[in-house]
Amino acid sequence: KKALHGLKFKRLKNIATIFPDYILSALDAINEPIDIVTFVPMSGKKKKNRGYNQSELIAKAVAKKRGLYFKKTLKEHKGHISQREFGYRERFINVIDRYSVIGKSNISGKAILIIDDVFTTGATINECARKLLEAGASKVFSITIARADIKKLENI
Repeated sequence: KKALHGLKFKRLKNIATIFPDYILSALDAINEPIDIVTFVPMSGKKKKNRGYNQSELIAKAVAKKRGLYFKKTLKEHKGHISQREFGYRERFINVIDRYSVIGKSNISGKAILIIDDVFTTGATINECARKLLEAGASKVFSITIARADIKKLENI
C-alpha cells in the first residue's frame, strides 16, 4: 500500500520496478501465452498533472523483464468524471464507452494482458477488456497491484 501510494502521489517513479516480479509470478500461475502487455490509460489532464501513468510504468517494466511486446492499446476519452466520485453501481455506468482501442487491426487475434494499479469494483478493467475483445483480441487477462476496500464505497 505504501509503495503504491508513493508511486501514485509522491512521484517516486522508481517504485514501479518492484512490482514486475510479483506480476510475473501471477502470470506464470495462469500459464497462458501473452502477445501484448498494455495498461489502463488515464486522462491527459491527470497524466499531465502527475507526469506519468503509474500503470503504464509498471506494464513497461513487466514487458521488459519478460521480453514481451508492450503497446498502448487504449485511450481514455475526455469529459468523464473520476471513478473516485462514485459508489459501486455508478462506477459501472461511468465507464461505459470511456475508452476506445487504438489501432484495432494490431490486436486482432492477440492475447492481451492489461495492467492497472488498483482493483476496486472491476468496472474499469471490465470496460477495457470489453473494448479490446470487441476490437478482435482473442483473450484479455488483467492483473492489478492492489485491491481496494470495497466497503468504503458503501459510504459514497
